[in-house]
Amino acid sequence: MANPRMIYLRSVVFVFFLLMAQLTFAARVRLMRDAMMNKRGLEGPNANNGRDLKTNAARMAAGLPPLAPRSLYPSRTQERRAPKPSGKD
Repeated sequence: MANPRMIYLRSVVFVFFLLMAQLTFAARVRLMRDAMMNKRGLEGPNANNGRDLKTNAARMAAGLPPLAPRSLYPSRTQERRAPKPSGKD
């Protein structure tokens, strides 16, 4: 007749391995799903990276940092400077 402690230990080990197999399978499914979504150009449900937020006020309301200032037109000093060719003529 089998020892009750050995039966208990076998049951615990069996349940542990089942749990580990389930966690491994769930992680693989999650990775495959993320890879497929990235191939299609899609992102996860909460993947708003701030691209559709037009103003700094909207970005800050969403908990994102404000964007750095940018100029829409080149400055006059940039217009006057012509790019110089590199190398010898």
